[in-house]
Amino acid sequence: RRGEICALQWNDINFETGFISITKNFQYNHETHTQKLDTTKTTKSNRSITITNKLIIELKKLRQHQLELKLKLGNKYNDQKFVFADEKGEPMKLNYLTQTFRNEIKNHNFKEIPFHGLRHTHATILLSKNINPKIVQERLGHSTVSITMDIYSHVTPNMQKEVSEKIENMFI
Repeated sequence: RRGEICALQWNDINFETGFISITKNFQYNHETHTQKLDTTKTTKSNRSITITNKLIIELKKLRQHQLELKLKLGNKYNDQKFVFADEKGEPMKLNYLTQTFRNEIKNHNFKEIPFHGLRHTHATILLSKNINPKIVQERLGHSTVSITMDIYSHVTPNMQKEVSEKIENMFI
């Protein structure tokens, strides 16, 4: 969720264990065109997820860049410890994230999908790779595995076929 991404702060990342804790969310107010830091959607949405070593390396580079900006700008840099911050240290705006994503899609001639589509793509790929649905549920912050499977049931026909093939091969 874009609000969860923009709400990430550096103390939410454990570089040693490779976990990110998701406990906050930015809510966008359409009337005032402002965003407010809040808790996640539900208490079940609070979660810790693993991240790859490549992502850890990129996040460390990003933090280094922010620290260099802070040194360069001094008091003009308002370091609120957000992972995704603007050039002055302020948290990234939700709409900026969405627009930047759209621009990158166009620049690379990728098929256009909404930003939230990345979440669906992530879940679909995990399920298609036979990752336990409970793990996918936890990564997405769904309250139950049935919600995950109801939303991503389109992935299961191939999985069902694979099960049949595995059963058949057990008797050969």
